[in-house]
Amino acid sequence: MVNLRKKVRMSNNIEIFSESWRGDKNIPRCSWKKDVLKDLNTTGAIYISTLRQLFKKYPFKDTKQKKLMHKRLENTENYVHLGAVNELTTWAYLLHEGYKVTPLPASNKPSPDFKVDSPSEFFVEVTTVNQSKIDQKAYANNESVPLNHENFLKQFTNKLSDSEKINQIKHADNCKKPGVLFIYDYTTWSGFGIDNFTFLNKQFINSTISLPVELSAIVYLIRKVLEGRIALSRNYSGVYINPTATFKLPAEPFPSLNQFIQNIQSAKDSHWLYLDDLINLNHI
Repeated sequence: MVNLRKKVRMSNNIEIFSESWRGDKNIPRCSWKKDVLKDLNTTGAIYISTLRQLFKKYPFKDTKQKKLMHKRLENTENYVHLGAVNELTTWAYLLHEGYKVTPLPASNKPSPDFKVDSPSEFFVEVTTVNQSKIDQKAYANNESVPLNHENFLKQFTNKLSDSEKINQIKHADNCKKPGVLFIYDYTTWSGFGIDNFTFLNKQFINSTISLPVELSAIVYLIRKVLEGRIALSRNYSGVYINPTATFKLPAEPFPSLNQFIQNIQSAKDSHWLYLDDLINLNHI
């Protein structure tokens, strides 16, 4: 009993974004951490505070899972940090939609990130479409990056053919449940209000993109940080239901986002969904 209590105390005492982390100046040139530390008394503080609250509320299964998330959130490499933030965001968003959600621990076998238990059952895997290496190089050299929907489409479809993601989604199929892929878009033009989600919808309608039967839906998401606040865009995100999926989701499973059925789009009253609002309203 003493050892168990000690283990619980150790788990609860994991501090994220500590003073020693803030004091470590060994930071890559284009790291997210530089932006946060530069505005630590204003927007940076808001960003860190939101992540701390999400980290504190997140239902970790054990200390190992909590330490791994801690390490990923504090990582100065953008893609590692963003991956962890996306998982916290997905969990918070699913709670906002009224679902009971269980994060699944990493294992040796392919498995998704979350199991949704009620009011309907399905599995969720989270992934990211990042800037291409060519765009990253141009951006670092202060060169222009032309808008190219075809390059974006190639990056997007590569995610759908990624063997690791396919195997993770197949876990849902093996459990005879729907599988949903949450895709966060961090390509170069995604932050400039470019209408990639409508472009994608046209590709689905025209059958340019085909989805495996194991995949019940794609949730395409634009996530931004606005004055330190983590926000999901309702106007530029969308839900794509796979009509050929073996296991179906209920009608309009994610009602706060645009639902795409052929070329029909539902309008949203408010553009941004802020995570700190969800925390303050006790939705999380």
